This record gives sequence, C-alpha cells and structure tokens, in this order.
Amino acid sequence: MTFEALNGNVVLVELSGEEMKNFNITYDTLESDEHTERVIRTILKDIPCENYPQRDKIIVEALPADNGGCFFIFTFTNRKKQRYRVKKQEIPTVFEIDCADDFLDFLSAAKNT
Repeated sequence: MTFEALNGNVVLVELSGEEMKNFNITYDTLESDEHTERVIRTILKDIPCENYPQRDKIIVEALPADNGGCFFIFTFTNRKKQRYRVKKQEIPTVFEIDCADDFLDFLSAAKNT
C-alpha cells in the first residue's frame, strides 16, 4: 500500500493487484457490504498517523488501476451530511411550429422586420 496526503483533508491510498487479491476483492466487487467495510477499516488502520486527520465523517471513493489494483480516496470532514438534487431545467420555448412551411413563413416575416 502506498499513501499520499493530497491536502489536510484528503489521503490517496493505492493498492496493488496483489494486495487486492490478499483482501479478496476487486474493483468490480466493491459494494456497501460488511466485507468491503472491513477492508476499508483495515486500510484506514494502516494509514500513517501523520496522514490521517481525525474527523467525524469519511467519504470513500474508489478508482480502478491498470494493474488490477485500486486507488482509494479518503476525504475526512466534520460537515453534516448534505444532499443535492439535480433539477432538470426546462428549455424556454420562443415559438413552436407544426410544419416547415410555417417556419419558412416565420423566417420571411422576421426578415422583413
């Protein structure tokens, strides 16, 4: 395992393919289950203390590596849980036509004005 503190709140951990085999996981099998939680807790215990900020909440992100390994990004925060919703914006309608002739009539009228 390699550890890198990206800033005061984020630690990057890289596991090799062999380490992933030792944990009996792959990137594709990472889920919110007990086995994955145990692996993440083990990784957190192995992070050197100087790279491990003590915070209330930890956000865990995983990215696959080319060698069969995996990158884990741990973000340590004291913030409360926030939820965001993506709202779909409706596109404003300037005008609506039923056929191409109506569109050509509109262009002709717009050209004259």
